[in-house]
Amino acid sequence: MYRLLYFAVVTIAMVIAQPKQSKDDSTDPVPYAPFQASFRSVPGLIHVCSGSILSGRWILTAAHCVQGRTVTTTKIVVGSYTINPQGVEYDPAEFHINPNFDPLFYEHDIALVRTATDIVLNDDVRVITLPSSVAPAGELVVLTGWRSDIAEETPNDMHMARKVTLDNDECETIHKEGDSHVEIHVTNVCARPRMTGCYCIIDAGAPLATEELELVGVFSISAGCGRGLPAAYTRVQSYRSWIATVTGL
Repeated sequence: MYRLLYFAVVTIAMVIAQPKQSKDDSTDPVPYAPFQASFRSVPGLIHVCSGSILSGRWILTAAHCVQGRTVTTTKIVVGSYTINPQGVEYDPAEFHINPNFDPLFYEHDIALVRTATDIVLNDDVRVITLPSSVAPAGELVVLTGWRSDIAEETPNDMHMARKVTLDNDECETIHKEGDSHVEIHVTNVCARPRMTGCYCIIDAGAPLATEELELVGVFSISAGCGRGLPAAYTRVQSYRSWIATVTGL
């Protein structure tokens, strides 16, 4: 009940803010997504990926976001809905890339990051709930993030896009017909815009959440928003055992 109430409050705030919107109202502002973290490269604090706060010490992201990176060249910002950091910075202590990650085909594209100190949780910094079941095709979901392949620059304000999940076989067929390089794996979940004109987000590691704020997927790979092909997300439910083994959650 609390999660539903919180989502309703955030939705009302989005409507009140009213930034640039498409005619079908599928582009929305995000006053904040309190469960979202921003991974920044050092120096410069340049946003490179997003993540989801699971607890006071653990963040979930895409494996390719941290592959080749070190804890000394990465900062994590939470509590900010803008690229210009307004939140709090934390140092990562450990990167745990799924041992089966395939960087060529983006299979098992998931990683856990432990922070060096406890993340202070408050109204602007919250955890997101891990899924209790596999998300079915046709479920309404929300993607939040910054990076877009149709924008000249990364927007300062976070955006959201309403999407709907679809069956993996259908997703694979769509990509093959679109001559896409993306391979769909059993551990992926696909989602496409709920309506035309939906804001284009390709923010690796970004959370794909249900309207009840359960974490369905982690943004993994896209063939390009402009082509109208559904993006592939790492299905979080497929990794609950691994997450529990590493984090105890």
